[in-house]
Amino acid sequence: MSGSMLCTLSVLFLIWTLVTGVYIRAPSGKESFAQYPKWNACINASLSFEFKTRQGTGILMYTDDGGSYDFFELSLEGGSARLRINIVDGHDGSVEFQVGQTLNDDRWHRVTIQRNRMETTFSVDQESSKNVSYGSDFYFGKLENNSDVYFGGLPESYMKNLENLALPSVMFSQRLAVEIRNVIYGNCSCEPVRGSLVRGVSLDGRFTEACEQRNPCGDCLCISADAGPKCQCDETDRCGKGKPGQSG
Repeated sequence: MSGSMLCTLSVLFLIWTLVTGVYIRAPSGKESFAQYPKWNACINASLSFEFKTRQGTGILMYTDDGGSYDFFELSLEGGSARLRINIVDGHDGSVEFQVGQTLNDDRWHRVTIQRNRMETTFSVDQESSKNVSYGSDFYFGKLENNSDVYFGGLPESYMKNLENLALPSVMFSQRLAVEIRNVIYGNCSCEPVRGSLVRGVSLDGRFTEACEQRNPCGDCLCISADAGPKCQCDETDRCGKGKPGQSG
């Protein structure tokens, strides 16, 4: 085998080992997004995921109640994470959070959105911010009408039906070239649930999450890491579902 071929194979192997999530390429002028299942964002729900990007500004995540009032919009702005939410009373009672700096450093960062009735905690890595939505209705739409969760952008079909978005301006946000992994839902139940990719546009099909390639964790939560899948049993143990011998 020639030296140039060995070099090419080495580069491809390096790329394979470094890319361990769903990679949204966001090519110029083209549609791009990754679509995940609905989040049942009840009054004590949570949503977390990891992302990695070199792009400092763009839409990172979006979900809403199907076009009425409620939404979660998460974007990067100048390398910081900005979360806007509206969850109360069916009117504009939106609140904002801004957390982190230089998050476009091409390293993995973990985002968590945790609801507790009118209080929401937004965390990126070890930094957190809390805010309160004042009102009497703390429910996030109705699950059957709510949208799926989108990363990196939204389907272009929404441009023809902006009334189906609670926050139409999201369609004019810059799309984000970003890698996503470990989308975890706390859907009003004890046990956390992994979200699996529903569909996507402009994804790099060579790469998938480690836990999608191989899940050795049984009833424990599978977490995709750079070195492969890991089993996180703390939460399932608390719920009475963990199995002996399965540890992170």
